[in-house]
Amino acid sequence: MENARAKGGRNLKPSVVCSIGSTDPTAGAGLFLDAAVYSRMRGVTGVYVVAGITAQNSRRVGLVLKAPSAAVVSQLDIILEQVRPDAIRVGLIPGRKACFAVADRLRRLKSRPPVVIDPVMVASSGGRLQRRSAIEGLRRLLRVADVATPNAAETEALASMRVVDVADAERAGAYLAKRYGCAVLVTGGHLRTGARIVDVLTHPGGRIERFTAARLRVDARGTGCMLAASLSVALARGAHLSDAVRYARRFVHAALVSARPLGRGRRQFDAAGVGRTAV
Repeated sequence: MENARAKGGRNLKPSVVCSIGSTDPTAGAGLFLDAAVYSRMRGVTGVYVVAGITAQNSRRVGLVLKAPSAAVVSQLDIILEQVRPDAIRVGLIPGRKACFAVADRLRRLKSRPPVVIDPVMVASSGGRLQRRSAIEGLRRLLRVADVATPNAAETEALASMRVVDVADAERAGAYLAKRYGCAVLVTGGHLRTGARIVDVLTHPGGRIERFTAARLRVDARGTGCMLAASLSVALARGAHLSDAVRYARRFVHAALVSARPLGRGRRQFDAAGVGRTAV
């Protein structure tokens, strides 16, 4: 880590990150956004498992079509036959059955790489991407996660408790970390924290860290996907979790500053506006 950083990212070992999730035709979220993020990372190759197809834009969700669970696992198995990812990033997997299948497959992996779970339920437009009945599937995924990255609403659903401010996020994050044995990063974009954004990281052992930054007044989408994808890259590189969170937050900040509207939609990630980065 330190040597690679000191050399400006040169001579880094190539890293492979496997993203499991769904498509977004405007590339404002999901697998296409993951691919754009990885394209800005030095020495990172993305491989992809399509678990669903969405018809959505920054205004609404028109359709969520789930892939058969057998097809989802088969894609993952084909990848694993050829390459062992250095990290696995899990986004929207529509449906409880497919969530169960992916969780069971990851649980059986020998020498499992870091697993980042972004428990996507609702799009930034407000449209529902995941049925409420799928919550048990998301909880099953948490059992194989190294770190989960829920926002306030997702944390509420997973922990079955109110999450409005930082104290709520700490309490719910600690509950989830203890129950599922994974770190939980409650992202603070929707917490009541005024002019500052506070992300709350609870480690499996109970230690809590707060990460604070000025709140950017930018109406953009895809921030959760960008955070999870860049966090996965940092973990693939061997970064400690706290350092990986700092790196991911810096990446998202840079992405928001350079975000641009797509047509009549909200701002979203502009790969050309973010320089190539190394952990």
